[in-house]
Amino acid sequence: MKRYIRIFASAVLALCVAMPASGNFLYTAQVGAATVTFIEPTIMTSPFTVTNFLTNTGTVSGSVITSLNLAPDFGQTCFDVLSNFGPCFAGSLTGGSGFAFATPRFATAFTSVGTFGPAVGGSSVTIAQIAEPATLALLGVGLACLGFSRRRTS
Repeated sequence: MKRYIRIFASAVLALCVAMPASGNFLYTAQVGAATVTFIEPTIMTSPFTVTNFLTNTGTVSGSVITSLNLAPDFGQTCFDVLSNFGPCFAGSLTGGSGFAFATPRFATAFTSVGTFGPAVGGSSVTIAQIAEPATLALLGVGLACLGFSRRRTS
């Protein structure tokens, strides 16, 4: 019986390695004291706008961020009135005002997992991959089966 459990556990763990789940990507954008986080299903490579945030803390000049426009690659625009070219981000604040950064703001395109700081200033964009719950559950089942198969009988 333990042999079959060990074989099953090995197969489950092999699936975790052979077919890793793509998961989602957690974006964190920081502008001075303000920080917003949101989730996207893929790493975005073209300009996009976000209005639904997981968290939205702090303020920019006393106002809260209501939308964020990102241009993650070179030559793209941030959709703002200053026509900044990417990689950059700009946003709208409560009361109708906005914020944007001078061109070029970021020295590296933010099209992969990592933290991207600006050429000048204190803002940043961080992209982190989030593990899919099914993969974590599969890994847990595999490890539990291995532990059970090694358990001694008295």
